[in-house]
Amino acid sequence: MAKLPRCYLYFAAIMVKDFYIIRHGETEYNRRGMVQGGSIDAPLNQTGKDQAWDFFMAYKNVGFDKIYHSTLIRTKQTIEPFIPRGIITEEAEALDEMNFGVYEGKNLNLNEKKSLEKITQCLVKNIKKHLSKKQVLL
Repeated sequence: MAKLPRCYLYFAAIMVKDFYIIRHGETEYNRRGMVQGGSIDAPLNQTGKDQAWDFFMAYKNVGFDKIYHSTLIRTKQTIEPFIPRGIITEEAEALDEMNFGVYEGKNLNLNEKKSLEKITQCLVKNIKKHLSKKQVLL
């Protein structure tokens, strides 16, 4: 009699995770309409601190497993209210804002704004393309 191959049945628990992607609160650069990229490590202004608190109050009961944030002070300040709750946080340089080069720290004229908008639209298009493939970008 021929031996039948052993068959193993594996059960996998499928976990569904929600990802919350938020932007940092307002800085003085934001308020003034100035370009602020990864090379400007500006802190939150009072409005930004209020926004961070409002975010905390709206989401404090979500059972976050972990919070990833960039190396920039404004993102650390935005998630600060969650830290006393014991939520694990991880600084990830990959989440830092891109550098806008000569545009950083400037109020832009109309042509510069149009150029920057084209760059931003291209980035958003690529992000949407990746997200439609269900890839997680970190």
